[in-house]
Amino acid sequence: RLKHLIIGDNVTDINKSAFHGCYTLEDVVFGKNVQHIKDNAFQNCSSIKELEFNDQLDYIGNSAFIYTEAVSIKFSSPCKLGKYALGLNTSLKSVDLSWVTELGERALGPQYAKDLNYGIEKEEDKKEENIVVFMAYSSFICIAQLNHIRINIKDIL
Repeated sequence: RLKHLIIGDNVTDINKSAFHGCYTLEDVVFGKNVQHIKDNAFQNCSSIKELEFNDQLDYIGNSAFIYTEAVSIKFSSPCKLGKYALGLNTSLKSVDLSWVTELGERALGPQYAKDLNYGIEKEEDKKEENIVVFMAYSSFICIAQLNHIRINIKDIL
């Protein structure tokens, strides 16, 4: 049973459905040159608890991490998320979207994230009235039990 996965630095793309259904996979270390994670690549990898992406990652495909149980997701470079890219994850507590440049339809939902960060820089902008409405239907649909959503309002007006 595959529990730990290290993707080498020579890998640039993780192909469609490459690790689909690896239920025992607990952690993934992405090589420094991974740029694209294609559709359904880690679908149903329900034992993954944390995802931290490298600074070369450009795109996460449709349903790439759907039905994982990641508690925390971190990005470190500009990245686009396809439809349901991180969706249907009931364990998610924290997502840092400050590097995400494009959110596909329902990219983050439905799920139960408790803290979303989308690049707000000033403390005074972290107010309840700044919660996203414009993107709610397509990108953040059905996210329940939220404690915070932080959105850089100038990016969506």
